[in-house]
Amino acid sequence: MSLREVTAAAGQRNVSAVVYHFGSKTELLECVLERHSEPMQLAFQEELSRMEDDPKTSLRSCIELLVRAMAVKLDDPDGGRHYLSLCAQLAASPDYPLTERRCVRAPGNLALTQKLVTYAPQIPPLLFPFRMMRFTNIMSLSFVDYMRLSSAGFQIPREVFIEELIVALMQTVTTSNA
Repeated sequence: MSLREVTAAAGQRNVSAVVYHFGSKTELLECVLERHSEPMQLAFQEELSRMEDDPKTSLRSCIELLVRAMAVKLDDPDGGRHYLSLCAQLAASPDYPLTERRCVRAPGNLALTQKLVTYAPQIPPLLFPFRMMRFTNIMSLSFVDYMRLSSAGFQIPREVFIEELIVALMQTVTTSNA
């Protein structure tokens, strides 16, 4: 999508204003992602601090923290569903991949990723980035699939969807290459 298309979709006329405020389409994307992800980042850091003191912390609890934070966006009237759709588009994008965005490298996400890695079997270093991309794709695209199915009249209870996604993500992390 060009900056002209973004400006038109936002109901604005001045493309220069977008460039003035954001500098580029990439910076606009970064700002949108950060606006929505910053509250999640803070929650991740707080909860992970509590988990450090709990020997019963599990892979499931780490993934559930992530999935539930994203699921809140389904009910966010301030662009939450658009944020989830944007994440899915970027997860699949060869030009602006989600895994290369600043919000993914924010302290909360990095801490959660490091915690998830402790539960992973011995994944060869060569395959680790691929596995993490698969994790991101499954999570992001699952939210879009859930929204699409809900819009089409399939009434999948939210908790059933969340549980299914947690299980799929756990399998992605724990499957060994042996």
